[in-house]
Amino acid sequence: MLDNEIFTDDCQAWVHGAVYPNVYELFKKFKYAPLPKVGETARFKENELRVLDAVKRYYFDIYSAKALEEICHREEPYIKARLGYTEEEPCRSKIDKESIVLYYNQISLKYNINLSDLSSIRNYLYIILKN
Repeated sequence: MLDNEIFTDDCQAWVHGAVYPNVYELFKKFKYAPLPKVGETARFKENELRVLDAVKRYYFDIYSAKALEEICHREEPYIKARLGYTEEEPCRSKIDKESIVLYYNQISLKYNINLSDLSSIRNYLYIILKN
């Protein structure tokens, strides 16, 4: 949707979901506590902030950690990266960036998700959790 990545490091297919290790290291100290308000957003472009806000609004503000894990476990890039591993087997397998781009571009087209109407994400989440 943005034609570029927000995070440049590689995402990994951990047991409980897709993880950017550098981001995880920053936030792991909070464990189950609410995250603090972000004071500085200057490093993100306006469109990136819109996408990040949509992720917060349509994912994190609505779904439990377990539901978010389930969503991730049903998405193709995560599934491909975990091939050969059991569900509970730890791994640090890289989720291919090209796979992520292709998958979410397809989802954006299929569910009519675009920067002018990110609320269509709800339809995608409803379908993925229903299956």
